[in-house]
Amino acid sequence: MSHQFSDFIYIVEPQDKEFVVSTHNGLVGDGYKAEIGARKTGMYISYSHPKTKRAFLHLFFRSGKLQSRVYTEGQKNYADFIDKLPEEQEQRISEVRKCNGCAPTCTKGYALSIRGNEYYPCRYYAFHLDVNKTTKPIILDLIKLEKASR
Repeated sequence: MSHQFSDFIYIVEPQDKEFVVSTHNGLVGDGYKAEIGARKTGMYISYSHPKTKRAFLHLFFRSGKLQSRVYTEGQKNYADFIDKLPEEQEQRISEVRKCNGCAPTCTKGYALSIRGNEYYPCRYYAFHLDVNKTTKPIILDLIKLEKASR
């Protein structure tokens, strides 16, 4: 079954619709490819970079909650931003499993420095965030910074 953006936005909670629509429109308007589908855990939208075709952002549902995953390949270009992430986000990153090169496309050696603490999280989970009023600005900033770095 083919899924459309309207199918995805239909199940998004009212407080998150504007975030999802503006993010979608901004990325698609900049040439990012959006793949919309469904898995056992729920619907998803996967955005890929227009030139590299590599994963850029996923918005998806898991356990009934809207979540995001920003693939931060250019994190070294905005280390100052990452260094100033809220303590709550630093704590979450500290709990992410260490990078072990689990995927064939993984770039091993992914490192983040936050307030002098070094972390080596799996790149697929480092910025896997629930979408809520606290994380929306972080997600939007990560998207903006990552777009500029690629």
